[in-house]
Amino acid sequence: MIITGDLFGQNDHLVPVRNFESFTGVLKEYYEGVFQKINTGLSSKPLARYTSMPSFEPEYVLSIEKTPTENYLLIYHACYENYWYAEDKKDIEIIKKSILIENEFASKIKELFDAVIAKIKQPEELILEEDGITYYFSTLNSEGKMIMGETWSPEPGTKMGKLVTICESLIKKVEQEDKDFNNIENMIRDLKQKLEY
Repeated sequence: MIITGDLFGQNDHLVPVRNFESFTGVLKEYYEGVFQKINTGLSSKPLARYTSMPSFEPEYVLSIEKTPTENYLLIYHACYENYWYAEDKKDIEIIKKSILIENEFASKIKELFDAVIAKIKQPEELILEEDGITYYFSTLNSEGKMIMGETWSPEPGTKMGKLVTICESLIKKVEQEDKDFNNIENMIRDLKQKLEY
């Protein structure tokens, strides 16, 4: 378990991220260390970014970034082992993979993240949870500032569950170097429609 005593709710929307700067001791060391580790080499201002922080499995990130030639990359970075439990955190290997994507598809991902992040709000209910996965979603706003929201282990079939499924499907495409995104585009279109209600 990474965090003890934090409160998360099964709310079908993103909630504001916790203030990492308020953490002290091992929690502060963990969050500063793991984000620095998996984000090394990535842009400080990605088009959109998805980060998965499991309790026991390796942490990883998917970043959509513009190249110098005005194309876009899907970039996947993953710790070879869980950062929290690693004995030698400095030597953890980072798995790195990427594929080029069409600008139009990158824009569709960005639009989905914008729609989800626009609906960030405080949780309606608070439930004490211990182990699971915290997912972070971030994107640039119109002023060029990174906006981030989070969700904890959403149920399959919910809006947040579908959002995670889309991001995990994108990662599989990167791993397989598969650029057939038709199914994912349909998933994005479906979720955007559901977010309107």
